Amino acid sequence: MERNSVAGFRSELPEALQLSDAQAEKLANALGDERRRVTREWEQRGAGIAMTAFPAGLVYYPNKTQGVEDRVAEASEFQRRQRERAGEILTAAQLDAFTEQQKDALDFARSGWESEQQARDSGAP
Repeated sequence: MERNSVAGFRSELPEALQLSDAQAEKLANALGDERRRVTREWEQRGAGIAMTAFPAGLVYYPNKTQGVEDRVAEASEFQRRQRERAGEILTAAQLDAFTEQQKDALDFARSGWESEQQARDSGAP
């Protein structure tokens, strides 16, 4: 999963910011480690992992999270932890691009979750 995400991230980077193969491998491993760590924490709270995929990337949150703002908060914390790990591998400019991609993915997710909530609130199927 993370290898695909990193490949997508690499494809969006301008040539001046391209990741080396070694960076890409380290980043995929670090992001996978962090996903597994967070998943274990969520499981200890009685939840599993939920994922929403968007053109800008994947957004993870606990599957028992209710409400848009709670999902955004959980997903934001997960992204913060990913950024922290990515910061150990990426240059400052690459990390800025990574952060922007995360922000775009979360914005897509929020929009989708808000639409779902509005449909539920209006009684639409």
